[in-house]
Amino acid sequence: MSKNYIEIDENIVKIHKDGKVCTLTNPNSIKVLLNICHKNNFYFKSKKATLRNADKIIREFDAYRANKNTKKKKLNINPDNIKKVIQNSKLVRINPIGKAVIITGLAYVIGFTSLGLNNSSKKDKNYIAFESQNIVEELPEYIDETETSETISPTINIQDDLYKYNTGDEDGIIFEESKVIESRYEMNEMLEEKNAFHFEYTDRTNEASLTNAKKYEDLFIKYGNMYGVDPNLLMAMAAQESAGNHYDNLKGNYGIGIMQIEKSAHLGSTLKAYNFETGEIDSIKVTQDAIEDLETNIQLGTIILRNNIEANNYNIALALQSYNFGPGNMSKVLNNCCESEGLTKGDLKSNFTNPEWMRYRNTINVGDSKYVEHVFSYIPSNTIISIKDRDGNNHSLKIVNDNVNTFQYN
Repeated sequence: MSKNYIEIDENIVKIHKDGKVCTLTNPNSIKVLLNICHKNNFYFKSKKATLRNADKIIREFDAYRANKNTKKKKLNINPDNIKKVIQNSKLVRINPIGKAVIITGLAYVIGFTSLGLNNSSKKDKNYIAFESQNIVEELPEYIDETETSETISPTINIQDDLYKYNTGDEDGIIFEESKVIESRYEMNEMLEEKNAFHFEYTDRTNEASLTNAKKYEDLFIKYGNMYGVDPNLLMAMAAQESAGNHYDNLKGNYGIGIMQIEKSAHLGSTLKAYNFETGEIDSIKVTQDAIEDLETNIQLGTIILRNNIEANNYNIALALQSYNFGPGNMSKVLNNCCESEGLTKGDLKSNFTNPEWMRYRNTINVGDSKYVEHVFSYIPSNTIISIKDRDGNNHSLKIVNDNVNTFQYN
């Protein structure tokens, strides 16, 4: 088992790799590392925390560092005397108006542009390391751990690939209750990212299936607003269920119409849902004619999804998979996950962005075990979808397709 690990202490992060340590203090570098952690479903929820066996995270961050160091912006400097000054200098920065300022070992300051020389005595702490007439971003290097100060005392230990926060005493360490990290550089990003659902699949936002579904956008908006469900989510479901075609999917004994309403599960029943526009409960009798009618088919599909959302504590991904599997089969998946992970169904339903149950979808041989990814692939990456509860509150989820949405590090 790897001994590499990461420590965080609000404004300082230490990466321990192969007996060496890389200390990060730059807010942007720390933000990059935390984004990589989140992308890989690891969350630091304390001001002090330790992530064990972090090889994959460290590899990705090292790749970022290597990439940054190769992106060098060459300076166009022609006069020989300026070249000599630069070659003997230690630091260089670019000021907001495009001038470069050279700081020599003798603290002699020379300002220059491609058009001429300008004297400058203005001081700035934001310097960039200068090498061979190239400007590069300064990133810390790994050094022997024996040359560093004592490591940060861990308060949370994330073991292997499990997303679990322990409370109690283990190896003499008292684990704190989880709490969102509060820091000047990460607060805003974490507030948005904590509701981000990461997945990987081919981007299908330009495919014909979604174009077909959008032909009925007015109906999806109508019933989405009526039952508090994001219309974009409904259209993505229609694209996956029927390729957005209603009238080509009216035959058979299973899924019918644009939303593929299951006859065996719903025919003859009465579906109910809270209507946000009237403030009353709607009741719809599921008949053959109702299923075959385009508008009613969309209404029924919206109600079924809505009921799954409420039954699963507004966990959108879980509700989607339940729409495909059916509540009974979904319950089997959750049971299998609970038995293996030592969790409760309440734990699974409350985890919106890093769901353990998704790893157990193939434990039953029904439906589409990748239904969540298939539906979300029709939604543009970084889209925020919202579901309204009966009190008028919005439950939002940011859809992030990592297959097409590589992190843009600034």
